[in-house]
Amino acid sequence: MQGKPALYTILFTLFSLLSITSYAVAFATLGLGGSLLPVSPGLVLGDPGLPQVYVTLSPSNTTGEVVVVASNRQQVIYNPDFYSSPDGWLCSPGSSLSCYWLPGDTGASGGVAAIGGNLPSLSSDSAFILQEVRMPDSGLNQVVMEARVRLSQGVPGLASYIVGVYDPVNSSLYYASGVLQSTYTVVSVNLTGYLEPGRNYYAVVGLYAVSLASYTVEMLIDWANLYVDTNESTYTGPLLLVNASERVYTSLTLAALDSPGGLDAEITLTNLSATSTPITIENSTVTSSSTSEIMLDVPPPGYTSGRINLTTSKVDGNHTLGLQLRYCTLPGGLGACVYYNITLVIDPPGPPYRWVGNPTPASISGARIPVSSLIPLEVANRDAR
Repeated sequence: MQGKPALYTILFTLFSLLSITSYAVAFATLGLGGSLLPVSPGLVLGDPGLPQVYVTLSPSNTTGEVVVVASNRQQVIYNPDFYSSPDGWLCSPGSSLSCYWLPGDTGASGGVAAIGGNLPSLSSDSAFILQEVRMPDSGLNQVVMEARVRLSQGVPGLASYIVGVYDPVNSSLYYASGVLQSTYTVVSVNLTGYLEPGRNYYAVVGLYAVSLASYTVEMLIDWANLYVDTNESTYTGPLLLVNASERVYTSLTLAALDSPGGLDAEITLTNLSATSTPITIENSTVTSSSTSEIMLDVPPPGYTSGRINLTTSKVDGNHTLGLQLRYCTLPGGLGACVYYNITLVIDPPGPPYRWVGNPTPASISGARIPVSSLIPLEVANRDAR
C-alpha cells in the first residue's frame, strides 16, 4: 500500500462537552436534569480495515486520525477477506444449509466464511452470505464482483457457487454460477448496466447443492470484492466501527460545515439490522442536519455493534464538517448522555488503488432472497476440514 494520500482526511478528537480531555473517562449529562457524572465510555471506536481507510487511534480508542481514500474506482464491501471475523456479513440460511465463520483454511489468507450442512437424500437446498452495500452517487461506468471459493466437503458435480448482487426492490439476482472445485477458484462477474447510482443492494455469495443420497457439503469463501468505476471520485463505506459495552441509543448531528461548494454527502449510523436516516448535504447545502436515533447493543461474537458510514462525491476544494456523536442510556435523549465531537475534513481526491480484469457477464434470476430475516454467521472454533 502506498503512503497515506491526503484525500478524505478525518481528524477527530473525542471529548465531552466540558472539553475535559485529561481523563480517561467521558463525562455524561443526565437527560432528566441531574448533575454531571463521570462514567466509563459506553462506546469505543475501531478501524474498519479497508484499503481506502487508514486509522490511527489512541490507546483508549477514543481519539485518533482517519484518512479515507476517494477514487473513481472503489471497493465497496467492508471486511471482504473475513480475515479475523465475519463482521459486516449476514446469512440467509436454507432448510438444511447455514453459514458460519472458520478461523482458517489451507490456501486461504486468514479466516474464511463457510456455507454448509447435511443434505437429506433426494433433496436440494441453497444458502447465502450477504452484505448490504451502497452504490456511489455518481455515474457507474463498470461494476464487477469477484470471489474466491472452493468445495471443502461434498460430492463433486453436485454443488455450485453463486456470486453476484441481489436487488431487493425488484427481487432480482444478478450473478455467475458454476460447479465448485476442491481447490480455490476466483469467480469474476460483470454487473455493469444492472445497478443504479445511490441505491442499496446486497453483495451475495451462495451455495446450491443437490443430493442423491444424504451427505455433508461445505463451501468456503476466502474473500469477496465488489469494485465500482464511477464518473467522479467518490467514497461509500464505513469511516469508523463503533462498539458498545452496554445497550445505548445513538445519533449524529452536523454542527458545522465549511465548504467552497460542490459537496454531496450522506452520513449514517448502522447496527446489525438497521440504518439511521442520514445527515444530508447537497451541493454544499445542508438539507438534513441530524440522523435518527438507533440502538447499539453488545454484539454477537465476531461482530461490531455498529458503524459510522459516509457516502460522498465532490467536485473540488476542501470541506470541513463538525459532527457530534451522542449516545444515551435511554431512548429519546434520556438517561445519561455522552457527546463526542468529530471533525471531518474532505480533501481533493487521490489516485485509484486497484482495478480488475475481464469478468464473466452476469445472468439474471428472479429468485427471492428473504433479506428481512438475515442472521449473523456462527463463529466456529475449528479449521476447515
